Amino acid sequence: MRRLIGLVVLAAALWGGYWFVAARGLEAGLRAWLNGTGGTGWQVSYDKLAVRGFPNRLDTTLDNVLVEGDGFFWQAPFLQVMALSYRPNHVIVVWPHEQRLNTLLGDYAIASADMRGSAVFRPSTSLALDHSGFVVKALTARSGNADVLTAQNARFATRLAPDRVDAHRIGAEVTGLVPSAALLARLSPDGRLPALIERLKIDATLSFDRPLDRFALEQPLTITEIGLEQALLEWGDIGLDASGELSVGQGGLLDGTLRLGVTNWRRVLALSVESGALDPDTAAQLARGLQALARGGDDLDLPLSVREGHVSMGPIPLGTLPPLRLD
Repeated sequence: MRRLIGLVVLAAALWGGYWFVAARGLEAGLRAWLNGTGGTGWQVSYDKLAVRGFPNRLDTTLDNVLVEGDGFFWQAPFLQVMALSYRPNHVIVVWPHEQRLNTLLGDYAIASADMRGSAVFRPSTSLALDHSGFVVKALTARSGNADVLTAQNARFATRLAPDRVDAHRIGAEVTGLVPSAALLARLSPDGRLPALIERLKIDATLSFDRPLDRFALEQPLTITEIGLEQALLEWGDIGLDASGELSVGQGGLLDGTLRLGVTNWRRVLALSVESGALDPDTAAQLARGLQALARGGDDLDLPLSVREGHVSMGPIPLGTLPPLRLD
């Protein structure tokens, strides 16, 4: 019995020693990394950094955090990064209910009922990302006294693609999205579309020029290919459902083919003209061709071509996709 008690005491002492060494090492490493972000064009400041959670957790809290970059800053009363001490490659991040975000587009107050994410890294020195997830509930973004957008739920997830080190499967979904009154008026000038966008969803595989690991922080990644399994919009009486394969060329210009499913295509075409996305002459030309393809129905399944960012259906130009750049 004494020997057993002695072994238990020894194991507890060794584990306690491991936790304190790991906690101090984590704290020192984080301070060094955060203090060195200035060389990357970003500056991180905080009032206090503490690691707690003895004996089985390594929970890091930063108080009054400010992240600044070129034309950007994000401020929050705290940020929590949590991990099990025996599984430090799996981290959970918790954001506060209220945050402030300032970009070149404006100054926003962000509120949510819950905002958290997690990431699992492969146990290696490069810490390659294996999979991650991000969830927001009851999101509101305000600018001044007006809501810019609200959403019931938003989810985002990634997972390393099978047999690949440089590609990730991604999924994103937003439900119960309400855009600002100004944006709604621009998208639906006649006011016939409801304020609530029921669902936005994207499932795709992104290929990068190198693995998504800790070295990716030193230089921006480049997306080389996009395998779009589904991009879905459900909004009132209209719907869009796209899929296809795209490559990313010089300057982020996209090339490839897309399939676009359209629900209530006449309404979508009318909205495109009203919002200024299509000129009336192009829309009239499209309507004649689409009428034949739809055979009098309300739904369409269209093949589209993308060349250096320009989207067309056969000889008819439809618009231009913006360059895809991560820097």
